[in-house]
Amino acid sequence: MRKLVVVCFIILLGCAKIDERKHSDNYQRQTEKISINPNKAQNLKLSAFVDSVFYIKLKTDSNVLLSNTCGFTLTKNYVYVLDYSQEIVFLFNKKGSLISKLARKGNGPQEYAKLGGIVVSEDEKYIEVFDYIQNKIVQYTNLTFDWVATVPLESRIMFDAVKRVNDTYFVYTNKNDNFFRENPTNADLLILRNGKVEKVFFNQNATRTKGDLTAHFALYNNPLIINSKDEIFVSTQYDNKFYKITDDKAVPLYEVDYLGHGIDNKSISKLFTLDQRKFFRSKLSLGKASFPCMVINNKDIMSFVYFFREDENNEYDDNVHHFIKLKKTDEVFHASSISNDISTFPKKIDLLPGMKGDVFMSHDSYHEKYLVDIVSPYLELQNIGVDSAYFQGLGNIKMNDNPIIVLMKVKESSRYPIREVAGLSRFKNEICRQMGFVKVVLHKNMTLDSLDYYKDKLDKIGVDLQFDYLSFSSANEIEFCRPTVQCRGCGTKGRVKFPKVYFDINRKTGGLYIDHASSPYFSLGPDIFGL
Repeated sequence: MRKLVVVCFIILLGCAKIDERKHSDNYQRQTEKISINPNKAQNLKLSAFVDSVFYIKLKTDSNVLLSNTCGFTLTKNYVYVLDYSQEIVFLFNKKGSLISKLARKGNGPQEYAKLGGIVVSEDEKYIEVFDYIQNKIVQYTNLTFDWVATVPLESRIMFDAVKRVNDTYFVYTNKNDNFFRENPTNADLLILRNGKVEKVFFNQNATRTKGDLTAHFALYNNPLIINSKDEIFVSTQYDNKFYKITDDKAVPLYEVDYLGHGIDNKSISKLFTLDQRKFFRSKLSLGKASFPCMVINNKDIMSFVYFFREDENNEYDDNVHHFIKLKKTDEVFHASSISNDISTFPKKIDLLPGMKGDVFMSHDSYHEKYLVDIVSPYLELQNIGVDSAYFQGLGNIKMNDNPIIVLMKVKESSRYPIREVAGLSRFKNEICRQMGFVKVVLHKNMTLDSLDYYKDKLDKIGVDLQFDYLSFSSANEIEFCRPTVQCRGCGTKGRVKFPKVYFDINRKTGGLYIDHASSPYFSLGPDIFGL
């Protein structure tokens, strides 16, 4: 169970209607509108879009026992774990072995008084520690953690997440109180260069309650993401848009429309912070979606999560829905939960980092073509009611073991794309010149919706494939009875009739096939479909 926190830091395929609208921000650009009905989201099996699962099991011993409040940074070579409670940075290799640790808490010029956040340089030669007690950034060499430099900050900066691109720091505050040019601000995003705040975004005065010790109301703590192109994206609370920060402008790229099932952002955001909490714990929040947070956006995937409370017996933030779009194939998944049917650990996947029960783990949700979930053995074993258990690929796991990093390799597509138009043109010509038997063969993991996919592809080169009805001829075959194939612009008159077209869903090879008793077997198989 997630808790409402103030600390640092999507089977049935859900129908997602996508259209676009204009947005003006000194220039015209398009914002993609994503329309979803939260009630249509269903349980998604991980195998629908992931083909394999790998683990990084962080070593547990007396020298490295992590607390329940940690931030994780995965790089090319290492795993950095910022333990907020112990105020130590632990450095692991990708096999989970401890390499070194940074433990230099103190009040000296080469030390940090409070470990607020870290940034790792792209070449991994050094790391930077944000100290918001002594208002400074301290730089250390990697592995040995020798002191390199200290950069003073012009004022104290309270924040939840930070990213760096070249000499610019993007600091997400989650409406913490800070200063900009000596004036108070609770802007969500600060642009920091040379120790000074140069620009702020999403600056709104949050309403306070007398005696309320918290400056903000938070359900997620890492809404600032960066991709391999060093593009920065941010999500803000009580806003259904996702923004790209470019040229010191916040440009809305996507907007989520819940089709009448969302909260009233404008009115609820004006409530006192304690009243906001009361709303989300009350029956008024039932059947209402809120707080969309983008967790991935790169050339391959766009994904966001949001909260949707359906059962009043559950906490509001127990109900996380996922939206995942594979950009190469335009496949969309909309899930109320993601069940792991590939491996035995963990039982469910959650791409939203942050509080889970009484364990806080902040991390990016994508790393080097892998989805990332970090799982607490304590919570996983608690859920199944045992103190220890054996999991294939991990061995024996105990409750007090350190967190396990789950890496999930995303499929290129859940259906095999047609890659060679020339091959399809050849297929069209074969249909035009011979009467015979058309056979569509699919990989065993492919689904029936692939038929529509192929029909669309064939249509683009002038081939119409139609059939009267479906017939299940055996456990392995699905017949398309009395099919009709029509070729446009290939010299044939009228329509060409074939006895049947079927899918053989258990074949390990794949492709579109034409067969005729009086002609050689003609195949467009794996080479065409990339199998």
